[in-house]
Amino acid sequence: MSVNKKKPSVEIDESISTLSALQKIGYGFGHVFNDLCGTLWFSYCLLFFKYIVNIPAEAGALMMLGQLSDAFFSAFIGLLTDLYSTKRNWHIIGSIVVFLSFPMIFILQRNILPYWGTLFYFFIMIIFFQCGWATVQISHLAIIPEYSNTEKDRSELNAVRFSFTILSNISVFIVAFIFLKGKNPESEEIGSEEFEIFRNIILILTLCGGITTILFHISLSCNSNYTQRRREKKTESSLNGNNDDIASSKTLLVIMNVLTNLELYKVAFLYTFSRLFLLNCLFFIPIWINELMKMKTGQLDTTAIAITPLILFASSFAVAILLKFISQDIPQEVVYSVGSFISIFGCIIIALTRSMHVIELYVIALLLGAGSSFTQVSSLSISSNFIGKNCKNSGLVYSIVTVCDKIFSGIIVFIIEIFGKGKDSTYYTNVLIFNATIPLIALIVLFMLRK
Repeated sequence: MSVNKKKPSVEIDESISTLSALQKIGYGFGHVFNDLCGTLWFSYCLLFFKYIVNIPAEAGALMMLGQLSDAFFSAFIGLLTDLYSTKRNWHIIGSIVVFLSFPMIFILQRNILPYWGTLFYFFIMIIFFQCGWATVQISHLAIIPEYSNTEKDRSELNAVRFSFTILSNISVFIVAFIFLKGKNPESEEIGSEEFEIFRNIILILTLCGGITTILFHISLSCNSNYTQRRREKKTESSLNGNNDDIASSKTLLVIMNVLTNLELYKVAFLYTFSRLFLLNCLFFIPIWINELMKMKTGQLDTTAIAITPLILFASSFAVAILLKFISQDIPQEVVYSVGSFISIFGCIIIALTRSMHVIELYVIALLLGAGSSFTQVSSLSISSNFIGKNCKNSGLVYSIVTVCDKIFSGIIVFIIEIFGKGKDSTYYTNVLIFNATIPLIALIVLFMLRK
């Protein structure tokens, strides 16, 4: 009994931060490579498949393959990170897989392989990439409870993580803008001639991602709190080494307790819908802009495909910084509600705008970015608070939460692309308008499940 009560003997004020600025920044580096690849995947892969590789009929299916395979790997990797090795080792393995697979998606040039050979190539590369991506995402999230001491720490690490996500997103769009700015202004839409642009973008960002991953692991080695917790876990494992059967039964019991906790499904729902709204924006805003340029609606050019998402994520970053200072003082459910209302308002402006000009486009991007930032940061904080100090099951909880996100987003993008075949250029405008139903449903569920 005395051993079990040793850890909580010293009361820690949950409202204070125990991590230094360098430790928080070091943690943020750990997901940068994933974020760089994720931004390209969500914002430009659908565009790449439809207009550059010229496989529009299969583009939605390939995106769904990516999301569903990500969900599949997330489900198992979450359990594996809790049961085998360390979350840090899983992070290293996942980073290597991403480094070797994701650039290959953008290296295959049009008509190099036969039609079915091209599809098989993308099939293999996407599966490998999503395996690595899921491994990095789950392990990085699951490190938070081990890396932190208080609720304030966890809240700030989530804000830092999201801030680094936004900075990574912004970096992608700045690089894309630089390359797209040199595009022939007479060409009014993205086409196969932009292959080299996307290839160069991915090579530059892969190099940057590799560097930040190395910095993250250096920061873990320098964090005495993290290394101490890892030693404690190793000691605990060695003491329980002769009780494998008992440990296995306890693990199964813990898993069942987690799965039967209704609060878990509230957490999963809020996170999934916050992600689903943002991903629909990322998937379809570049295609929407490309279709607007085809229609010659307003005064848009190809740089808008980079600038609009850039503004969206710049707005998200500003909100994430704001939430870093106020998230501890305001209930996370209130923060989530504010973000939902802002997101809905952004979709309403899309519906009310008849001729899209750059000003309207940028205002819409500001609102969508701010709204998604409110909902994502708050949903991640709700998830961390649900886990609390129960570090052993963090991988399982985060895998369940993220699996829901992957499955829903993959199916939705596939359905939208299936129904979009043969439709006119206003189809993607309607897609973004009806995206407002996602935060609306989330709000309804949030109020229904209030304690």
